[in-house]
Amino acid sequence: MALPATSICEHAGIIRALVNNGVDVDVRHRSLPSALEIAAKSGNSDIIELLLEANADVNATKAGFPSALQLACFHGHREIVQLLLSHGANMDAQTQQFPPAFQGAASKGHKEIVELLLNNGAEIDAHDQRCSTALQCAVATCNKGLVELLLDNGAGIDIQGGILPKPVNIASANGNWRILKLFLTRYVDAQVQGDILARALVVAALHGQRRIVQLLVLNGANLNQQIESSGAVLLSTGEQLTTALQAAAAGGHKSVVKLLIKSGADVGAPHHRSVTPLQAAATRGHRGIVRLLLDNGAGIDEHTRYSPTAIQRAVVNGDREMTDLLLRRGADASLQGARLAPPLYIAIAMGHKSIVRLLLSHESHIKTPSERYGTALMLMLSLRHRPEDQVHSHDGSVTADYDSRLLQALMLEDRRYGDEESKFAD
Repeated sequence: MALPATSICEHAGIIRALVNNGVDVDVRHRSLPSALEIAAKSGNSDIIELLLEANADVNATKAGFPSALQLACFHGHREIVQLLLSHGANMDAQTQQFPPAFQGAASKGHKEIVELLLNNGAEIDAHDQRCSTALQCAVATCNKGLVELLLDNGAGIDIQGGILPKPVNIASANGNWRILKLFLTRYVDAQVQGDILARALVVAALHGQRRIVQLLVLNGANLNQQIESSGAVLLSTGEQLTTALQAAAAGGHKSVVKLLIKSGADVGAPHHRSVTPLQAAATRGHRGIVRLLLDNGAGIDEHTRYSPTAIQRAVVNGDREMTDLLLRRGADASLQGARLAPPLYIAIAMGHKSIVRLLLSHESHIKTPSERYGTALMLMLSLRHRPEDQVHSHDGSVTADYDSRLLQALMLEDRRYGDEESKFAD
């Protein structure tokens, strides 16, 4: 107990006396780290040297505690890092709540320590599910000098570890053009450059980085290139955003949408498993962007077997204003995309009374049978004869009224078609 406590107080003379009297230099007491770890964090090289002379174990750790090298690297004590390495410190040591030495130094911007570790054999692209690469850390902290050093030593720009996105995505989201230019100048291959530009464009558009979008366009970014590895998704549905215009529309960045359209972006830009810009804007409730896209020729009724129409999305969200806007602009309320019911069925099932009235006022086919769903009137009657506070599900359990109504409308076809298939099998 005395040695760690003395290390905290940084009394080198007392520590020397304790060591000379045979005190175990690696001793720990309950929640306290070792003397070596304490000195490594505080940066006291005299105590470090004294403990190493007494044969302190540089790699001795306790579960949950970072090693002396991890602490020295994270806190920027280069001289101590050098001492520990010369005594065989393990650069790969890590704990659940503390980064490895190399990534720790990079995350704090300690360029000299990063260089020292590289010279001692650190793996430049080291990462796992918990820890990002050193390059990801450097880009996230906008440290251009460190990014240059890592690129000079062969760091990969397409490697992703931990919770951080890929380096190009980080720089784009942060609006860091200087670092993006570094990536572009390091890769002369036209295809690689094109992929970097296109991916950066999608991410910058999603985050509303108008200046970056403008610079990327001026540098030849393909506005309509589909990028499936950008990591950009439509919040609330999880659908991928594969073009810059989709991303800007989803993010609600009207000025970026205007810039992209003016620069030649395709307002349709459909993808069989993605969304159109209009669908993205409608899903997020961005009415100004919906108007802008429609004014520039976007198809209001676009849908696929995977993607609902814009008006279906608005109704699911209970967005009356968006539903009204789409109806006034000519949306067909009888269409259905994906496996979702038509708008009127959804509105009834989810209890959106004002939207039901709105759809009925636009003659939304209440008497017209739907191939898979019967009629809206049949659905209303089926719901009307059930108790208001509870409905029984297929397994006999009682479900909440809201959820059960939603299931009644949206899963109708699965029940009916499942029954038909089983009869056919029999």
